[in-house]
Amino acid sequence: MNFIIPLNKMEEALSKGLYGVLKEAILIGDDTLSKGGKVIIEKQTGTTPEVVQVFEKKEDMIKWFEDFAGFNK
Repeated sequence: MNFIIPLNKMEEALSKGLYGVLKEAILIGDDTLSKGGKVIIEKQTGTTPEVVQVFEKKEDMIKWFEDFAGFNK
C-alpha cells in the first residue's frame, strides 16, 4: 500500500507552524516504506493531482522533508 501526501496540505501546515502534521506524515511514511510501499507527494493542480515526488527509501523522504521545511538552511 502506498501513502499519498497532498503537497498543498503540507504547505498549509508549514505556513501555520503545524510541525506535528509534518512529523505525523513522516511517521506514516516511514511505516509505509518499511512495509514495502511508496510515499507519493502530489500537488493538486486543477482537477488532476500532479505527482511531485515518489520515495522508496526513508533517507530520501527524510531529506525531502528537511529541505521542504527549511531545516537544512
